[in-house]
Amino acid sequence: MEVSFNWIYVLIAGAVILLFFVGIVAKQKIVSEDSLGQEVLRTMGTIFTGAEVSEKTKNLINTEGLIDYTFYFRCENGLGEYGLQGRGQKIDLPITPLFSPREVKTGQILTWSLPYKLPFKVIDLLIVSSINTKYYLLGEGNLARTFMDSAAGFNLEKIDNINQPLDVGNNFQVRVIDLSGNQIQEGEAVPPGFRNLDPDKVSAVVFFQEGDLQLVQYYEKDKEERWHKLGSPVALLAFNGEKDALLTAALFAADGMQLQCNLQKILRRLSYLQEIYQYKLEELERYSLGLNLDCRNAFNALKNSWDIYRVDSVSCQTYLANILTARISNPCPTLLFSARNLQRDNKNLQQAGNCVALY
Repeated sequence: MEVSFNWIYVLIAGAVILLFFVGIVAKQKIVSEDSLGQEVLRTMGTIFTGAEVSEKTKNLINTEGLIDYTFYFRCENGLGEYGLQGRGQKIDLPITPLFSPREVKTGQILTWSLPYKLPFKVIDLLIVSSINTKYYLLGEGNLARTFMDSAAGFNLEKIDNINQPLDVGNNFQVRVIDLSGNQIQEGEAVPPGFRNLDPDKVSAVVFFQEGDLQLVQYYEKDKEERWHKLGSPVALLAFNGEKDALLTAALFAADGMQLQCNLQKILRRLSYLQEIYQYKLEELERYSLGLNLDCRNAFNALKNSWDIYRVDSVSCQTYLANILTARISNPCPTLLFSARNLQRDNKNLQQAGNCVALY
């Protein structure tokens, strides 16, 4: 009995000691993984910051060592964030408008920075994608040609028809960009080549116009293998037509929520810049009093356009911040109209003689 008891005691003590060391190893593994996650995010933050300020530049970033990790990107209520899926670490993006898929899992990340103007430069838009995110482009005309040329370097393929055979290959996710505005329809079957992908890995964006208003509608694949609308169409503050940075960025955005969230960031940045330009306008007003009549008249026209422009930007910003409860029609297209008037009057001021322009 005594020998048996001793052996039982030894076994229990050994098990306790073993569990103790297993716990230490497991805890150390968690600490190491958290430390690695934080280091990865710090590195990616540095890369994204550098990519953002490299205006009109595309970058291909090697992330082969992170191929087992999935990056997620979110943006809600004017605040964005990104991080590693399934981990607690994240980086907030209160200012930078970042347009991307919801998730990226790749050995090569693509970044693209584009300057956005309304009518003066407001901010650089950052597009983030991956080499294994496949984009199929539908449409003809100047917009399609401009997009194909500007987006060179992305995993982009021009197709003639959504029903033609499409080989997804080893791509992580696919996005259809319909610039024709009529090939992706609610309830229509997705291409057969997309049916082996998870629903959240298949999306589409349709660009169309209503009068002078440019809109985008986002779609996803539902469980019935059909196209399903994601929310309502989003009106774009696209100032420079077919070459507008926001129009391009919207084609890469995950959905309408991400696009509207980034619009809030853009308008918040615009409000800060307006404060600066307001001081400059007041200085120009004192300066213009001693100039010729043509210059003073041109300045007065600019000042009137500026006042309207500021009111419209505040209305648009308020609307986007309360879009879920808004009971008024979208005032943001009016901001585009007043921005064009401001651009016209600023140009007239430049041409009026010895006048100093606002921007």
